[in-house]
This record gives sequence, structure tokens and C-alpha cells, in this order.
Amino acid sequence: MSNLSLKVTVSGTDYYLSDETFLKTDANFHYGFLLSGPRIKKGQVKGGFYDFEVGQVQIENRPLDENHPFGGSRYTSLIQNLGTAYPFTFQYGLQDYDWITGTLVLEKVDREALTFSVNATEYNVDATSTVTDNSGNTVTAPFAFGAVTHFTPLIRTTSNRWHNPTGLTSGITVFEDGVSRTINAITSDYIEITGYSADAGEVSLTSTNSKTLEDFFDYVATQLSLSVSTADTTRATNASSYDVKIKVNAPIPLLELASDVAAAYNHQFDIRQDSSGNSTLHLIDRAYAGATITSYKDYELLTSNYTLGFPLGGVSSSWGINVVEGGRLVGKSTSARSANKPKGREFSVNAYADQYSDITRVQGRIDAIKDIEKLSKASVTIPDINTEIELGDRIRFRRLQDFLACTLTVRSIDYDFSARTTALEGDATLSEFVRDF
Repeated sequence: MSNLSLKVTVSGTDYYLSDETFLKTDANFHYGFLLSGPRIKKGQVKGGFYDFEVGQVQIENRPLDENHPFGGSRYTSLIQNLGTAYPFTFQYGLQDYDWITGTLVLEKVDREALTFSVNATEYNVDATSTVTDNSGNTVTAPFAFGAVTHFTPLIRTTSNRWHNPTGLTSGITVFEDGVSRTINAITSDYIEITGYSADAGEVSLTSTNSKTLEDFFDYVATQLSLSVSTADTTRATNASSYDVKIKVNAPIPLLELASDVAAAYNHQFDIRQDSSGNSTLHLIDRAYAGATITSYKDYELLTSNYTLGFPLGGVSSSWGINVVEGGRLVGKSTSARSANKPKGREFSVNAYADQYSDITRVQGRIDAIKDIEKLSKASVTIPDINTEIELGDRIRFRRLQDFLACTLTVRSIDYDFSARTTALEGDATLSEFVRDF
């Protein structure tokens, strides 16, 4: 019996497919319309966000078969409505929950096959919203998270009201240049002040509401309406001690913002379903080194590859600072760099800081990023589809033919359901192979 189970929803009806015909234990009959098992890779999408990023599925082209998800009138609709996303769920082996979910989009049609791209579940939530300003214009409503200092610009909505970018109602001070103004009223939407000098000064906001990296990813999980509204920080044990200061003035998807924040803090995250069907955000510190390591014998491996790469020069970060000088708000900037080699590739991350005193925290973060980025990369292919290994897991193996021993932290997983293999790739610590006698 096949181990593959692909459910495709077309026009509200579920169709169950596999690479051979069988009746699953849940009583769902599977038609063998899959020409071959799909190949799906889970890895870095952008910044710190990891998801199922690459994949294809080939389904037999049977336009006259009414049992086919794209047979009969559904085939006509498929061709006439190119770009339509068809929801799917994927199970493997003895799984009784939706391991991979997302959408299929038609890429290619030929006599034998319909080729679909596999796309991960999308979360269409923005970090910012819109608000009507004092002139009646619809503008972006800024977003602030954490203990920010002199946040600008604030959006003026009436003669004495400004949009509240924090959504909080305490620990807030509003300044006109360097002078604090009296807050008459404050809600999660607006702040009403007195004493404003009729367009004479620049208005800024300072918050004493400290927030942590864990707080932010709890917020992300809630805003994305995940089944579990808090982030799993089992592999990010220090997330509750990292302060964050996030300032956003332009439209950006929340997932993209979270990806950038994670990368700046040397973290990564993914969203996946558990065996109960609950979607959970898993936050992982890239420096996390759990006690559990899965070891593989040489004969258990199919292939192995190693990439030393071009040396890392360094990692840098810069940030803006608003200070009061001569009774006016003045913009400054500063930066930090973590050096590795005199010559090499350079890259930068956002600081998520807004004071000179933040330099110690920023330096610590980019030092941690450097320590990961300077590592070698390795990949290894193992037989069968391994659904137990997850991102952030560590594996160890020794290869006599390579004369190397390797400890690898998994950053991407490539599932080849046709060949029934799993390829693991990630950061590697390499050492000389030593034979046991």
C-alpha cells in the first residue's frame, strides 16, 4: 500500500490522490492519479522565516474522468481560470493529521500530466493599518512595539489628537520637540494632548513598555490567528530576555516584519501543524544546541556534501536615534560591526534599537550571527522520508570516504517522495575522521 495521501479541494469537494489506488484506514478511497511522488523542500524563505518553499506535483491529465479532481467541467474551469489556488493537505505514512498544507497552482499542461506548484499556506496580515489624518487623507498608521524613544512621525488625526502607534494606554509620554505635553485622553487608537503649539514643533512618542522577543512572536502568533496563540520557545530559551524596539512607518506584511526581526536576533521560525492539527509558531535560536543529537552510521547515509564557502568578513548594523538638542528634536545615527576576517563577504541586519546605549545589546546579537554565519555548510541524504527530524535538530555522522566527521544543525529539509529520500542541510562543524579500533 502507498504511503502518500494528497487531498485536493476543488469547487468545495475533496479528492484523495496517491501514486497508486488504495483505501486508507480512514475509509477515504485514493485514486492513483499521481504520476510520481512530489518533491518538497522546507527551508529559508526570507530572513528568519522558514517554510515549505519549493515543490511540484504531477497529476495525470484526465479531462474526461469524472473521478478526477480536474475532470469534466472542472477541467474547463481549470484552464479558463489560470492562477487559481486549490487548497491541499498532505499526509505520509501513518500520519492521521495534515502534515503539509497549502495550495496548488497549475504551472504546465501536456498530454500526459498537469504540473502544479506546491505553495505553503499564506498569511495575509499586515503589520500596519491605515488612518485618516487631519487633512482627510488616508495614510499608513505607524506601528511601534517595545520601549521606543522619541518615535516619529505620529499621525495627527484632529487638531489635538494623534494616532496611537503602540495600542497601549499607559507608560506613554508625548513630546513636542523636547517638551512633554499633557495627555488629556488616551485609547488604543488615539492620544489627545494639550499645549500643542499650532504646528510649531515635531511631535514624538516615548514608551516605557518594555517588550521581549518572545512577546513579539506571541503577538505574531495571535495576529496570524494560529491555533496556538503563543510561540513555542523550547529552542529559544533566552527569547524572554531579549528586549525589542520595533518601529514601522511603511506598509509591510507582518510575516515579513517577523522574518526580519528574527534574523536580526539570530533566530529563525516556522509554522507547522502538530499531530492534533494545531498550527504553532516555533521560534528557534540559531545558537541553540540541545543535548539530543541523532547519530548516523556511515552505511546509513546515501550521499554527503560540504561547502566551506567564501570567508565571512563581518556583520554590521546601524540605527537612527532621535535626541533633543537646543530645544529641538534632532536625528542622529550610530552603528556596530562584528569582524571575522580582514577580507570576506559582508552583510548587515536591522538593529531594532533607538538609543546610543543599545549598542551593547546590538553588538551581542551581531556577534552571535557572525558565529553562525562563519560555519561551514553540509548536506547529507538518508533513505526514506523522515518526518521526525525538524529544523533546528542536530545530527552527527562520520564518513570514511570523506575523511570527515560532522555535527550538523538542520536548516533545510528536502523530501523526495519519488526516490523516498530525505536530504538534510545546515550549519556544520567539521573535524577529521578518526577510525575506531
